[in-house]
Amino acid sequence: MHKFIGKETGGNEDAYSVLASFGATNSAGERSLAQFIATGMAARKLAAKDGASLVNTEASTGAEEFVKQRTTDVGLVTNDVVATDGKTVDAAKLDTLMTEAKLNDSYKTTLSGYKGKSITEFGAALTKTYNNLATLMADAIRARG
Repeated sequence: MHKFIGKETGGNEDAYSVLASFGATNSAGERSLAQFIATGMAARKLAAKDGASLVNTEASTGAEEFVKQRTTDVGLVTNDVVATDGKTVDAAKLDTLMTEAKLNDSYKTTLSGYKGKSITEFGAALTKTYNNLATLMADAIRARG
């Protein structure tokens, strides 16, 4: 085990020094918010140098891409299993897709509860609870060519 102590050239020591930063941008991308919290030597260093310039307020593009992909996957799946009425889940289409996606019996049983139910309700469940299954099923759809 190693103990790290912050040490300044003047001999000042600091056993615990913490820096945390938080950043966000509103959905329209017009405003940014940044906040940082620092203790010990980190706080002193930030105060001595323009600490605010160290905080990144840009949103994570990785998170945005993840959400975008999940939304695409859910849309692909719901479009594939929607019944001819455009409002409900088609049982046969869902069975076919679950088989193509090689879902296990437990997942098949769970998702089978949505047969004949609202396609909107099914999409919401995929988004909120079963997004990993949405990805597996979307991948199966893509594999069809």
